[in-house]
Amino acid sequence: MFGWLRRQPRRVAPELVRPLPRAGHERDFANQPAERALMTAATAFAAVLLAAAPGGGVARLFGLAVVIGGVLFLAGRFFVKFEAEAVGPLRRVASLSALILLFLVGARAHRETGQPSLLLLPVPTVAVLLSLLLAPRFAVAFVGLLLTLVAMVAWGTPELLSALLVLSAGSLAGALYSFRVRRASRLIGIGAIVGVTQILVLAAITLVRDELPANAELLRRLLIALAHGLASGFLVLALLPAFEKALDRLSDLTLLEFSNQNDQPVLRRLQVEAPGTHHHSFLVGTLSEAAAESIGANGLLCRVGSYFHDIGKMNKPEYFSENSAEARARHGVLSPDMSKLIITAHPKDGIELAQLHKIPRPIQSFIEEHHGTTAVEYFWRIAVKQRSEEEVPKDSYRYAGPRPQSKETAIVMVADSVEAASRTLQEPTPARLEQLVDDIVRMKMDDRQLDECQLTMRELTRIKEAFVQVLGGIHHRRPAYPRDPTGRLSVPLAEVELVPEIESGRAPERVMTSPTPRPPATLPPNPS
Repeated sequence: MFGWLRRQPRRVAPELVRPLPRAGHERDFANQPAERALMTAATAFAAVLLAAAPGGGVARLFGLAVVIGGVLFLAGRFFVKFEAEAVGPLRRVASLSALILLFLVGARAHRETGQPSLLLLPVPTVAVLLSLLLAPRFAVAFVGLLLTLVAMVAWGTPELLSALLVLSAGSLAGALYSFRVRRASRLIGIGAIVGVTQILVLAAITLVRDELPANAELLRRLLIALAHGLASGFLVLALLPAFEKALDRLSDLTLLEFSNQNDQPVLRRLQVEAPGTHHHSFLVGTLSEAAAESIGANGLLCRVGSYFHDIGKMNKPEYFSENSAEARARHGVLSPDMSKLIITAHPKDGIELAQLHKIPRPIQSFIEEHHGTTAVEYFWRIAVKQRSEEEVPKDSYRYAGPRPQSKETAIVMVADSVEAASRTLQEPTPARLEQLVDDIVRMKMDDRQLDECQLTMRELTRIKEAFVQVLGGIHHRRPAYPRDPTGRLSVPLAEVELVPEIESGRAPERVMTSPTPRPPATLPPNPS
């Protein structure tokens, strides 16, 4: 009987079956409970060893294990539940765990030797870096976990409480003022804010303790707090590239560098070899940035990703309609299967170009995800007409994917389709543009392309409104100038001279003419 039961097939709900990870992609830490438990246990074990005092009893070790293990378990559950995007890739979690252990080693050194001062722990620097790369809320939560573990390791040392309060206040100030930093000089100002905050908190603690202001030790600690805060800005600039690589995220400062098309060889090539695609990518960037800003996503990342998303079309630009009017004729002499291969190859070609030019991975995700697994409908329908739908399954005409994994890549996917489709409208009125955007979003949803990007219906509504607003500005109609029966402009001379300046945005130059002599004035006759 038991053998018969073992031979029965297991029925598993489809939503509980996790697909195998794709080659070259990071595994999702939030959906790997075994790996989460192993990582938490390893970090807790190392923290307990660092917190254990020489000659401590078993009871102390047990207490440390309970407290540290419980704190890490609850923090992990909090991050997975509320900050799943921040702790997504396994490599990112491993980097954050290594960072925690590095700080605990510094706290252990302070407990044993008294040096260096706990005020020198660069906790505010970490808060600013995490706020720049991930999110201010995650930075504050992570600093809270970090300082809790530091307190457990440095337990019993003098000035522990004041150091924790000072570092907490400095970190909170740094995370608060480091959101969307787009100028390197602003980081120096953030360091000054951190330094002033730490001095004020330390001075307030001194007043509470009723310590004399002339105390030499107090003055030394005030100077340390100020110097540490001022140095935070320079430390952030120095450590930013390393943290970007470890966390697989890009700051706005780095994104601005990649948005400069004159400094990016691959974008200069795109402008020369595929000018239509370059113009299309620029408009997609404008659309996606406005849409992302409307829902609080990273608009700058969307714009930069849009600039690079179609660089793979440079391999065969003449087969894409935005670059050549003869693209349809070229595909007409090819089989639908061959045309499908040419069209669907541009994401893969784009990834190869991006790797050749060392484009960061967060930007590469736009290249491989902006079509998801959508089907090349046009050539699939031609193939069905030539054969039959049974012989040509629709799945064989789909892009390789993956589907968009973030809100930003999903926005660019929709913006890409919206911009291309809006060019086909004969009369792009606001009502027709709104209907077009609604139809495209609905088709993406019906095709399950937006299932993995965590966009809500409210956010999709705001995205559609932003698309319609921007498209209305792009496709607005100018009033036509009147012409005579021969087709030449028949507007007054002054208006004809203004036409080039109006189109180029320059103010018209004033033409100096000699004044026309006035006729001599005649006095009215004297009534007398």
